[in-house]
Amino acid sequence: MTQYPEIQATFSVSARLSVLLAEIVAQANRSGQIRIIASDLFNETIHNIENGLVQNIIYKNPTRQAYLATKIMGDYILRGITPHSDIQYVESRVIFKSNLEYYKGEKDNESIYG
Repeated sequence: MTQYPEIQATFSVSARLSVLLAEIVAQANRSGQIRIIASDLFNETIHNIENGLVQNIIYKNPTRQAYLATKIMGDYILRGITPHSDIQYVESRVIFKSNLEYYKGEKDNESIYG
């Protein structure tokens, strides 16, 4: 972070890297200078958005992903029903500090560390 002072924003595609990225930005004393978009809803990312270190979280709804995968596979194996499409979509959402309370009940896990 100190080597590239022109960096103004970052994005992480995984929960673990989101936490690591926030830690690196904080350690470089660049909080508030670099916008962080994190991934997935865990205690650590919730804490980071509440404290202003992270500005947004991309919520990919892993519970819905698992449900659809299991349902599609079960329908195919047990009933012979083929999916209507080769690709199944699950809506992703952007979480802001202002709408965080709405999503807190949908946490992916208590902690990314198990």
